[in-house]
Amino acid sequence: MTTTSTQLPPLPTTTSEVRITVDDQSALDKNTKGQTCLIASLGTLLLLLFSPFVILDFYVGYTDTSCVNQTVSNMSLTLKTWFLVNGYLSAIVLITCIVLFIYNMYTSNNLFDTVFLYIFNKLFTLFSLAWNITGAVLFWGMMDNDVCDKLTYDYMYTKLILSFVFIGFSICSGKKK
Repeated sequence: MTTTSTQLPPLPTTTSEVRITVDDQSALDKNTKGQTCLIASLGTLLLLLFSPFVILDFYVGYTDTSCVNQTVSNMSLTLKTWFLVNGYLSAIVLITCIVLFIYNMYTSNNLFDTVFLYIFNKLFTLFSLAWNITGAVLFWGMMDNDVCDKLTYDYMYTKLILSFVFIGFSICSGKKK
């Protein structure tokens, strides 16, 4: 039978060495709690900012009868399909964000930083840019949006502008200086 000896770190000899060790651990605990609080706050902010858009996409896509079913000559896409695809995609992204926030809060793995912020965010940004350009061309360029009721018109108008602003911020925030 072989025994392996493990060497323990030397014990502190003075009370100041003990205090430094305890203070370091306390600072570490405060830093971890601060990071957890920041992540939880960002997750809550994300949920509060984007969930109304998801809900309204579904609401307008499923209930509006004024113009969302209108077909245009050059495109087989309707505004209803645009709203529903946008709503489902946004819901998937929102749920993924929440899961990654929760996962990152309880692990020391930086999965959130490496996967979501870099790869997932860039893919979503590129698709969102293309999808919002499609929606803008459909809404402002090809369909008769005068027949849309006020809620649908105002929501689509506001959503497209805000989406382009958010996409611009997302693209600019990823550039290294």
